[in-house]
Amino acid sequence: MKNFTEYFTDANYISAYNFDGKGIIYIEDENDKRFWTEVIENLARNKYAIKIATTKPSATNKSEIKVRGKGALTKLYDTLNKTVMVAVDSDFDYICPESSKNAEKLSKNKFIIHTFSYSTESVIFCEKSIKSISEKIKYFIEIDFNINDSLKTISNIIFESFSMFVYLKNKKISLENTKKYNDIFSFSKKGEILDNDYKLSESIIMELIVKSEEKKNKYLKYIEENSLLHEYNIYLDKVKSLGLNKDNVYRFIRGHELEEKIVMPILECLKFKILHAEISAIELEEHVNTTTKEETKRKINNFFSNKLDLETIICNDRSFKEDYIFNKIKEKFCNALET
Repeated sequence: MKNFTEYFTDANYISAYNFDGKGIIYIEDENDKRFWTEVIENLARNKYAIKIATTKPSATNKSEIKVRGKGALTKLYDTLNKTVMVAVDSDFDYICPESSKNAEKLSKNKFIIHTFSYSTESVIFCEKSIKSISEKIKYFIEIDFNINDSLKTISNIIFESFSMFVYLKNKKISLENTKKYNDIFSFSKKGEILDNDYKLSESIIMELIVKSEEKKNKYLKYIEENSLLHEYNIYLDKVKSLGLNKDNVYRFIRGHELEEKIVMPILECLKFKILHAEISAIELEEHVNTTTKEETKRKINNFFSNKLDLETIICNDRSFKEDYIFNKIKEKFCNALET
């Protein structure tokens, strides 16, 4: 006899209920729907309904799973098929496939569509998107900057500590949990994350170096004392083949940390500095009377306040659809469709 969750991946069961003849792709929560819709729209338009696991039965649809999140979706892994798939954040499962049975299944099961990085945020804040989003933050003057350089600097600094952390995690060795590792992104002066040249500030760089080195030394001591250095180097080659490198570590850290402690502080700081530069440029204009200058500065302030909402700019940007990781996600989905 089938258990309860098996009914939700049974193609005959799905067909017998009113799903308009569509298959189902279960996702983790409401925040992910926009992203996964972008994945499937050009490949299987109108062929799948995206459903969100919920803890309560719907008044209009009693057949929804009565649970929520990735933990619930992992229960479906063994019975997925072309009609019913799941789309999930990879978390660490992609680069730590030996850390759990579900982690191993993530890459091996063709019907588990995943982000090939930590989360949807990792894809959304790709290099192309960061460039596109940051270039929209202006009123009139042109300023030369490259925010992606800051993300690459952060990645290069933490590469060794992070790679050792995930190596140990892959071996189910926990010297400290993920939350503790992510403390290195709690910057003391995140409002000053960029310097006057729109580059990662020296104080942030030094703070991150100190914190990351402390982690690295702790992990390396354990690795060397337990004769694991050779195995660690083999693991390094493996994760590099999966796409992790010194320039993109930020895409494999926890998504909320990436967004809340790195990307948004950088964009907010950039917005503040560009606004200041725009105002300063007006103040330095010659042969312009004070009244005109004040009116122009008022317009600039209103534009930055009302037209340059960062969350709206991010939400409307679709540059991530040109990213190589997004294409890897689509490729796995295509392979599932061809089964």
